[in-house]
Amino acid sequence: MADQEIQNSEENLDDLSFKQGLAELDQIVRQLESGQLELEQSLVSYERGVKLIAMLRGRLDTAQLKVTSLMEELAPDASDADASQVS
Repeated sequence: MADQEIQNSEENLDDLSFKQGLAELDQIVRQLESGQLELEQSLVSYERGVKLIAMLRGRLDTAQLKVTSLMEELAPDASDADASQVS
């Protein structure tokens, strides 16, 4: 992603897919590590990266909760298991 693209990437983070957010974060990290950015652009990029990390972590947490919930639905209920053992 070019410097201009990062500057203009103030789009709503909610509009990005997880994959897009991760790709943008990867690009930001590469640019910051290159040392080629001016101080001001580095700060703008760093701030965007922090926002992306928060968004990505939130999406991962949501996915984990959903997986946990689905796994609980598939697991036999403890009271059902006890009842079948008594019978």
